[in-house]
Amino acid sequence: MESLFDKPQRQSLVGVLVLFVDTFYHYGRAFGPLLFIYVIKFNEINKLYLILSLIALVIFIGVIAYLKYLNFTFYLDHHKNEFVIQEGIFNKTNTTVQLYKIQQVNITQNLLQRAINVYSLEVDTAGSNDKEGKIKAISHELALELKSALLQNEATIPTNESTSIESEETTSNAQPFLKISLLSLLKMGMTSNYVKSFSLLLIFFLPFWIM
Repeated sequence: MESLFDKPQRQSLVGVLVLFVDTFYHYGRAFGPLLFIYVIKFNEINKLYLILSLIALVIFIGVIAYLKYLNFTFYLDHHKNEFVIQEGIFNKTNTTVQLYKIQQVNITQNLLQRAINVYSLEVDTAGSNDKEGKIKAISHELALELKSALLQNEATIPTNESTSIESEETTSNAQPFLKISLLSLLKMGMTSNYVKSFSLLLIFFLPFWIM
């Protein structure tokens, strides 16, 4: 029998607002010092350029939030007994959760989600303290259907999977197979998300350059 979640589903369109606020919050934390400079030098800054830069920032974050919405999908892979979340704008990522590992599915709602009538769904799995899968903006009906679908697909551990788990336990104390130098880590940190960082720096420093 075909399920609603056999094909990739998107979040609720109104959830773009949730993604916008979430994106704005993360960018605000990253560029808090620049905002502080704006406050200190408020009287010295050309107010027109300040307003234009803020509008550009809002538009930029809005575009990022909408792209996040377009590129975020989730579905159930019944052949592999997995819950799959696909996301990412420039760097695509797939999060797969084995259904037999799911211990709990939580449906929550914060103040913003309550205002626009959407819910968040989080998946807890065995052996992890973090949320393995999280959907930030879906309707209550869809959240309940997905929760039911995830919990009713409890499966026994496949033979090959149990063998893999035993193998992981016996080799848990083995030496790491990959070593990364400090210089390589610095290069990765500087080049990751370069488009986002460069765009925000351009938006914030533009008023100072053209004053």
